Amino acid sequence: MKKILNLFSVPVLEMVIDNAEHINSRLVPEIKSLFNRLDHKRVLSYRWKNNIQSAIQTDLGWSSFNEHDISKDLNFNFFFEIINPVIIDFFKQLHYNENWYYTNAWCNVYPKNSYVPCHDHRGVHWSGVYYAQADTNCGELMLLDPKEYALAFEPENTMFRGNRISSFEPIPGKIIIFPGYLKHETDPNLSDRNRKIVSFNINCHE
Repeated sequence: MKKILNLFSVPVLEMVIDNAEHINSRLVPEIKSLFNRLDHKRVLSYRWKNNIQSAIQTDLGWSSFNEHDISKDLNFNFFFEIINPVIIDFFKQLHYNENWYYTNAWCNVYPKNSYVPCHDHRGVHWSGVYYAQADTNCGELMLLDPKEYALAFEPENTMFRGNRISSFEPIPGKIIIFPGYLKHETDPNLSDRNRKIVSFNINCHE
């Protein structure tokens, strides 16, 4: 018997959560309130990797990543109570029924032309993003094929070679969960309204 197998797939969850409009009507004001009370915000876009802190909300975008873990913030409890069952169901489909926990969570705001450069969350099992506010052309999320280095040595157009990039359109209420080792980035926000997200990392107990 002879066959060609397409092996080693990467599980990624993409779904729009029910009643997203109501959720976001609470979440967006909480994000605004959070940044109003933070003394320092991490600057995004091309200065993100420099770990620059700012007291103001810059046109490059801003993040609560360094200052405030919202997974421990009571004001955001309602949000995590909503997405917890989604995560549990996702893990069950992967035949994982053990304990898990948020290692951290944060908010990002992307004004026009801002973005986040390519990076990964190596060291955590899962990472996720939830779109609280998103318009058309506000910057797609791109997940890079983890075979990126091996692909450089394979002939182009080979069956199952894979795509180097998979893109996900931001939609209010959409949640995406992917392995923390996957490199990812976003396109610049080309819309006239801020893109607002909640991001989180998850580890599973050994």
